Amino acid sequence: MGIAFRHRYLAKGEPECGALIEKVPDPVKRERRRDMINNGIDAREFRLAVTMWIGLLDDMEAALARHDWLAGAAYTIADAAYTPYLNRLDHLHVLGFIADKPLLIGWYNRIEARPSYQTGITDWLDQNYLALMAEKDDEAWPQIETMIREAAPKMEEPVP
Repeated sequence: MGIAFRHRYLAKGEPECGALIEKVPDPVKRERRRDMINNGIDAREFRLAVTMWIGLLDDMEAALARHDWLAGAAYTIADAAYTPYLNRLDHLHVLGFIADKPLLIGWYNRIEARPSYQTGITDWLDQNYLALMAEKDDEAWPQIETMIREAAPKMEEPVP
C-alpha cells in the first residue's frame, strides 16, 4: 500500500479517496490506511513493516540453513504459503531485502522454476498492478534500503 497502491487512491482525488478510507470499519485500520495513503513510505507503520519483513526473511534464511525447503527436505505447504510474500517483493522491485540471504535467493529461484509457479502465480497476475508496482518501485527502494541499514543491529565498539 505504501509504495504503489496508494497512488490508485490518490488519483481519485480527495473527496472520493477520503470516502473510500472512511469505509474501513475498524478505526485503527482506517487511520493506518489513511496514514499509508497520505504519507507512503513516510507513514508511521511503514518503518515497522520494514522491521517485520527483516525478521521474517531472517527466519526464512535460518530455516533454509537446516534444510532445502522451509519445513524440511521436500517442498510443502509452508513453501507455497510464503511464495506470495517474496513474489510481492519481486514485483515491487525491492528484492534487495534478500541480497544478503543466499539461501533465500536459492529458495526463491527454485520456487520460480517449479511448473506450479506458472499456473499458480504467473497465470493469475494482474498486469495493471504489475505496471503500477514497476512504475513506483524506483521511488521507494533507496529509502527502504536506508531503513534496512538503520534497523540492522548496531555493532558494539570493541573494548580496548
